[in-house]
Parts: sequence; C-alpha cells; structure tokens
Amino acid sequence: MLVMIENKKEIKKIQRDFMNMIRKSFDKKIRKQIGYPGGGVGEVEISTNDDLWYWESIDERQDKSPRFLNWFGVVNSKKNLDISVELNIPLEGINNRVAGFFARDITSNRIYLCHTGGVGGGTEGVGRTEFLVYANSPLDQVQNSKGELRQCIVVIVIDDNENLIPLINYIKLIVSFKLAVRNNELNSADFLKKVDDFKDYYSEFYGRKIGTRSKEIDYVSWHGAVVDALSNWITQNTLINNQRLVKNVYIDLGVEINGSLKDLYEVKTNISRNSIYTGIGQLMFHSVTIEGCTKNLVIPASEDLSQDIKLILENLNIKIIRYKIERKRIKILSQ
Repeated sequence: MLVMIENKKEIKKIQRDFMNMIRKSFDKKIRKQIGYPGGGVGEVEISTNDDLWYWESIDERQDKSPRFLNWFGVVNSKKNLDISVELNIPLEGINNRVAGFFARDITSNRIYLCHTGGVGGGTEGVGRTEFLVYANSPLDQVQNSKGELRQCIVVIVIDDNENLIPLINYIKLIVSFKLAVRNNELNSADFLKKVDDFKDYYSEFYGRKIGTRSKEIDYVSWHGAVVDALSNWITQNTLINNQRLVKNVYIDLGVEINGSLKDLYEVKTNISRNSIYTGIGQLMFHSVTIEGCTKNLVIPASEDLSQDIKLILENLNIKIIRYKIERKRIKILSQ
C-alpha cells in the first residue's frame, strides 16, 4: 500500500535525494533563461543530459501553493528554454493543486515519485483525462493522512542507484502529448472512444486496489518504459505494410491489420506466479474470439520460468519474449 508523505522535513530530504539522483545523469551545466506563459526566470544554471534539461527551486508564495519546483524541458539553441513538464512537490501536507508528491510503500519502505497526470500549458485539450488516455499508463492509488485516496501514475522509485529511464520516458511522453494536442492529432473518433473507455474502466475499478505490494508498484513504474521499448522493437523488426500498433487501457500492445488483431502483447516486469497467471488470463481473454491471433508474454530476461509454467505457456500457444534493462535503455531480445 502506498501512503502519501506529508512531513515537511521528510519531503525536503527526499526532494534533495531526487535532485541528486537526476544530476548524476544530467551532469552537464548550461546557463539559460526559462520562459513560461505570462512570465519567466532570468538566466540560471541548468542541468542537462544534452537532450533534456532540469532545474529545481522553491516557490514559497502562499497564494501559489508553496512547493518545490522540478521543471523539465527539451534542450534547444534558443536563448529561452520552454518548460515542458512540471513535477512539482508540495512543501508539506496535502495539496491537491500540486500534481506531484512523494509516497512510501509501507511494505518495502521504498519511496516513489508520483504524479496525478495533471498537465498544463495553456492549450485547450491538454488535460488530465486526455493525457492519461494518451499515456496508457496503469494508475495506482495513494492514501493520505485523512484516509482519502488519490489516483496517480507511479513515475520512479527514489533510489541513488535507480536507472532514470522511467522518469525520462515519462517526461518525453508528456512532451509528445502536448505536441499531439497542438497538431490536433487527438480529435479522432478512435481517440475519443478511448477516452470514453478509460472513464468507464476507472469508474469500475476505482477503489479496488488497496494493498499493492512492492513488486507490483515497481511494475507500475517500469511498465510504460518496457511497452515503449517493445513498440519501437516491433516497428523496426516485424511491422509491415497495412499493419499498425494499437494499445488501450485493456491491452498493453497489439498489431492490427484491417481492424483485426494479428498479434497481442502483455508486458510483465516480474515472473511471480500471480503476475504470470494475470498475463495468461489477459492474453486469453482478449484473443479468444480472434482466429489466428498470436499471443506474446513479455517478461524480464533476468528471471527464469519454472518448467511447469513453460509447459502451460507452450500448451496455450503463448510465446515468450524477453527484455533486458540496461543502464540507458531497455533491450528487447529476439525470439
């Protein structure tokens, strides 16, 4: 179970750990001005990995919801940098006006950066529901000291040794979403149907996932990064003419041809029996009425399946695809 961290001193320490974790990878410094609608920040020192930039500060103004500022954006050659993503954290307590917060898993004691998916930017259509549909990321629930539940995306575990891939992918996802909105790419009937499906799905399941275990929380933080890597791998290696990738709140990834699923993929980030059983159920459920649909279970290469599970997967015609988490990427291994 995840609980929101509200203590001022503890939040301050975790924010410092988060900042230091980022700066290990964003190890280059540049001086730039930062602009945003209606204002900006004068020339400041910014951390970068050449692709993205990061700047942190504190805004203690009471009328602006006192918070730690964690700003991210895309590096460019302009004099001013534009903010693409804000993962701000309240200085203390509960503040639903701020989309980011830290949470602790009471089982493992691990700390996570969480985000509600609330994105801004002054563009019509840049809203939480639309972004969550676009992101297709699992939502978790966090309980605060009042006993209230808050739905969120678990972005990354705060750990000095943690790989930043989940955080970087989340930043790039928001950047991509805002660009899609500006280009009017989200007004299709297909996307609007996904919005309706999303609302129905989370209306049905809201409140049912209290008691999440640490492995399942880690699954949430890595899941999107693995799906993205798998998507790129399929596009580069197996996708042919008249085929397109599809994903929604029900399936992790699929390949569709002429409106019918040809391949179905379910991603898991551990091989516990519960995780494998869930994956099998999802693959069988979503392919049962589709003749000739290939079912693929995507799991870590670092863990080995037991012989009985291998036999069950073989009898159900479920293929296994492995992936490996490396320092700066996720590598999909050939079948």
